[in-house]
Amino acid sequence: MYTLNLNPTLLELGQLEIRWYGLIYAFGFILFYLTMYYVSKKNLIENLDKNNVDNYVLYIILGVVICARFFDFVFYNFKTIFTDPLEILKIWHGGLSFHGALIGFILGTWLFCKKYKINIWKTLDVSAIVVIFAVMLGRIGNLINAELIGTPFNGSWCVIFPNYDTVCRHPYPIYAALSHLLLFLYLIFLLYKNKENIKDYLGKRNLTISFFIGYGILRIITDIWKVDNIVLGIKTGQWLSLVMVLIGILLIIFNKRKQKPL
Repeated sequence: MYTLNLNPTLLELGQLEIRWYGLIYAFGFILFYLTMYYVSKKNLIENLDKNNVDNYVLYIILGVVICARFFDFVFYNFKTIFTDPLEILKIWHGGLSFHGALIGFILGTWLFCKKYKINIWKTLDVSAIVVIFAVMLGRIGNLINAELIGTPFNGSWCVIFPNYDTVCRHPYPIYAALSHLLLFLYLIFLLYKNKENIKDYLGKRNLTISFFIGYGILRIITDIWKVDNIVLGIKTGQWLSLVMVLIGILLIIFNKRKQKPL
């Protein structure tokens, strides 16, 4: 048994607080920038250069933060939009939906690629690896915040979420982080396996498809041990992850039809 009483604040400067949660996400965006900058230098994605990588990261930051926060309320706290609408602006309170962030990420990528005439599938293939790693780090932030509550559990590794209650529960953020690490390693394996023709491999949607299906399946499994809203007997996160799996399957069908000779 362990009580999650970690201090979520790294540093206090008067009214300003620097929290681990925000710092982790900032690191994720920095990592994303460095990755895309490296890709642009290696010319792995046509028309992506160091001069527009900055703009791409800006598109992503705006899309991810706005949509992650907004859809967290749409998916999980819909009533709060009407009872306390200003709460949606208080990002430091935590509460960022992964599926909302994914929508914002794809939207930001689409707008950027359309403006600069860049192959969106190559961009998403590269991004998939960085995104799942950043989300894994985000789960560590959730753990520090003692959020994403697990279901009751009396095993030797159970934890107490003091902000919620005093019941010992599954350490869901750890389960989620480990599942993300597993998917990250798999995507790295796919990239390493095709390192000799990496430029041609990018854009074939294999990494994007693996991301959608892999994340969806793993999230459906790990959410078994998460406290969540239930709709028609299935948890909200599982419904949204099922949609990801279906999108991945549709991309596979699209790939096969595109490769089919006329």
